[in-house]
Amino acid sequence: MAQKITDFFYRISPTEDITFTISGQADPHVFLDNLTLNVAQGVPFTITPKMLSGMGAVHFMTCVLMFLAGPGSYFFDVADTGGSINQFTFTGPNQQNFSEATITIQVV
Repeated sequence: MAQKITDFFYRISPTEDITFTISGQADPHVFLDNLTLNVAQGVPFTITPKMLSGMGAVHFMTCVLMFLAGPGSYFFDVADTGGSINQFTFTGPNQQNFSEATITIQVV
């Protein structure tokens, strides 16, 4: 079962998935390490064991959130196969018209 350490840090086993849903003003631009993920706002996407390097690995998922309509919020829902493990709100922008949120995923 995935474990929330903070809103931006999760531990998972080498055999489990973790699913994120990001809802907000626009589609987020999401990168897992150097891999670009095709993500639409409000649509769940899953990080699978095949995308990760196995036991002991630490991965960084960078989310670029656009605030084209001005200040606002993005809503994150994080889930594993047992259901939702965390929900949080990210308010921005913190860099002109966008924000960057980095989520750490550790395989233990």
